[in-house]
Amino acid sequence: MYSKFIAIYLLTLSVCLTSSVTATNDDSALMVPLTLDQWNNKLSDYQPRVVVVDMWAMWCTSCLERFPEMVKMHQRYKDNDIVFVSMNLDDREDTESINAANRFLHKMNALFEHFHMDENIMHTFE
Repeated sequence: MYSKFIAIYLLTLSVCLTSSVTATNDDSALMVPLTLDQWNNKLSDYQPRVVVVDMWAMWCTSCLERFPEMVKMHQRYKDNDIVFVSMNLDDREDTESINAANRFLHKMNALFEHFHMDENIMHTFE
């Protein structure tokens, strides 16, 4: 009886540990860092298809609220020769925001390409 209890306890513990490893894996990078020049080259790679770009950041509440609509549009139109991509504009040195953005993308189950502007945003779009 005692050995069955220990076996069940160890099995439960291993499931919990495996689950917690999977949960922390949500920080895994989905976003590819790009400079503005690399971004422009990437956009030209998509031609002649229509490209829908969602520029967003974790500090932008309205961006986060509308993002699920981007995911729905991707699901609806992905087979119509339309490319959906997201460009995150969080500060590249703000590791906490970048990790939060990756967790957000996992949570949204956004199955399209994601990029992160790997330059100082204030200088990039001057």
